[in-house]
Amino acid sequence: AAAAPGLWSRIPRPHSLPKWLPNDEFEVYVKDFKQSGWNGLNWYKSKDLDYMLLQHLEKKKIEQPTIFLAGSKDLVIQTLGGEEKVQNNLKQFCSSSLDCVFYPGAGHWIQQEKAEEVNKELLLFFRE
Repeated sequence: AAAAPGLWSRIPRPHSLPKWLPNDEFEVYVKDFKQSGWNGLNWYKSKDLDYMLLQHLEKKKIEQPTIFLAGSKDLVIQTLGGEEKVQNNLKQFCSSSLDCVFYPGAGHWIQQEKAEEVNKELLLFFRE
């Protein structure tokens, strides 16, 4: 927060749980956090280590068919320039087919926000 003090003030503060996150599921996250802290932050902590360990892949392209799913309201997608820019950037890393699906109105947690649609899309992709 100290490195980007304005960021936290711009993130909306929810007044209630979103419809796609039932209270019982939320309580699972609360219980886990109380027991061990939020280990999801470890992904961010390991960025430098990832870079060191994966440098040999820097010029390689993904050769397998690839699917990318995201919400249109995901702050990551918006920060990176929007759907079209993200899709064009991803194409440069894939030598095979790339399918991009953006769910209108969905945010970062599409597997919960649009569970039925995401599952349907993944099953179609794996059948092909």
